[in-house]
Amino acid sequence: MTAGIIKAHQLAGYRSHNVHLRGSSHVPLPPHAIADAMDALFQCVSDEPDARIKAIVAPFLFTYIHPLPDGNGRTARFIINALLAEAGVPWTVIPVARSDEYMNALEEASQHENIMPLSNMSEPGADTSRQAHTTARTIVRFAPMCRERDRRTGLSKN
Repeated sequence: MTAGIIKAHQLAGYRSHNVHLRGSSHVPLPPHAIADAMDALFQCVSDEPDARIKAIVAPFLFTYIHPLPDGNGRTARFIINALLAEAGVPWTVIPVARSDEYMNALEEASQHENIMPLSNMSEPGADTSRQAHTTARTIVRFAPMCRERDRRTGLSKN
């Protein structure tokens, strides 16, 4: 804070402004849709019995929503490992040398509803990857429906 990079009121809560991600064609949800989307993410995670699937779907959806003013990627990578630890699976570290592959996998998931490259990065198994893919595709469809609802009802702030 003393460096002036982030203001004190931005340290807690969801972001209050639109964001655009450098190098991505994905546009995260507008601020007014974040709370509902996060509720859907939490419900999805609590309803999923397989922690390995949670470890694939939850961090992807978290970065898809992009709820924080800063640190979304770091938080998502922490979520991956917290959920893998819950399943008794070793932590996943995405080496810097694979960061482009990771970013491309996120882009593929958010823009083409293809979560397989992302799920393959943590290598939890083919069956888990396919199940996570199906779950994520269902949830990713939630965002456009919210945007369309907001457009129709006049709630859209974009």
